[in-house]
Formats: sequence, C-alpha cells, structure tokens
Amino acid sequence: MSELYTLHSANARAFFTWFYFSYADELIKSMYKIDVLSKKTIEEKVLAHISILSEKRGSDTVDIGMTQEQFARYLCVNRSVLTKKLNQMRQAGIIRYKKTEFTIIRNGIDGESGD
Repeated sequence: MSELYTLHSANARAFFTWFYFSYADELIKSMYKIDVLSKKTIEEKVLAHISILSEKRGSDTVDIGMTQEQFARYLCVNRSVLTKKLNQMRQAGIIRYKKTEFTIIRNGIDGESGD
C-alpha cells in the first residue's frame, strides 16, 4: 500500500507542478497583453509588444509568430490600419520588419540606445 501511495503522491505532485507553471505562464501572457493593450496608439502597442518579446528572448530582432491579420487581432485593431502604421513606422526609421520578423531601431542604429 505504501508503494501505491508514493506513486500516487508523485503523480499528484507532478500534476500540480505542471498545473502551477502552466497557469503562471498564462497569467504572465495575460499581463503582457494587458500592458500592450493599455497603450493609446497603435505605434505604442506595436513597440510595447516587440519590446516585450525582445527582452524575453534577449534579441533585438524577434519573430512575433503571427501573421499581420493575427497581429492586428491581438492588438485589437484593423489589419489595414496596422499595415499602414507599420509602413509609416518603417519609413520613419522606427522599426524594420519583414513578414513576422521585427526589429526596433534605436537612435538610427539597430540595438544601440545611444546612452
């Protein structure tokens, strides 16, 4: 009986550990989304999302893992408006992007803050 209890306890611990970390991960994703959606302009939302991914992944260039349609839905904006804004941001030298890969350009030099 002791072996069965030990096996059951190990399975329960494994399940609760998995559940805890899965729930924590979803909570963190929700907090990031709230942070992004709390921004007023589309430009601020785009920059917030790319900055979060960049910080998490430790890279100035990130793959957002979404099509522009999906990205627009994530940001709660119209896709054509998002596309227009992304092109304006690219022309202004704020970002560089190709399909799903984005880079925030800092002070005109990728990856440098100028401080």
